[in-house]
Amino acid sequence: MSHSLTPVNLGGDIVPDAGDIFINGASVVSNPRIARTALGVCPQFTAIDSQLTVREHLTIYGRLKGLKRGSELEQTIESILHGTSLRMYADRLASKLSGGNQRKLSLAISLMGNPPVILIDEFSTGVDPKMKRDMWRTLQRVAVGKAIVITTRKLITSNYQPIY
Repeated sequence: MSHSLTPVNLGGDIVPDAGDIFINGASVVSNPRIARTALGVCPQFTAIDSQLTVREHLTIYGRLKGLKRGSELEQTIESILHGTSLRMYADRLASKLSGGNQRKLSLAISLMGNPPVILIDEFSTGVDPKMKRDMWRTLQRVAVGKAIVITTRKLITSNYQPIY
C-alpha cells in the first residue's frame, strides 16, 4: 500500500476489494463511523481554514468528534493547546502561524476526541530542523497511551527515537 493511501484506507474512505482493517476493534468496512471515532489523522498537507483561529479549529473538530459544548470541550482544548505548545497562539489566525506551528495545529486537530490511534502522514514535511525537533518532543508528550502510525518516504524521519 502506498504511504499516501494509508490514511485513506485506514479512514475507510476507500473500501478494499478484500480484507478489512480494524481500529480499536471497529471494522473500517462494516462500521466506518465507529472506526473513525477511534482514529485521529494528521494529513501530509496542512488542512486549515485561513479565517479561523487555532481555538476555533479545535472547537469545530472537537464538536465533529462528539465532544459536548461547555467544560468538556473547553478542558480538552486547553489540554491539547498545552500539550502541543500552541496555547500562546490560541487566538491567532491559523494562517498567521509558522509552517511548523501549522503542522502542530494539524497534530492538535488529530488529537481531538482523544482517539487511541493517531495516523500521521509525513509528520515533519517542510519544517526546519529546530522545529522538527520541537515537533518530535511534542509528539512524545501527547502520544502517551496511544498507538502512533507515521508514514514517511524519508529514511531520516524513520530513524528518530522511538516514542514510549
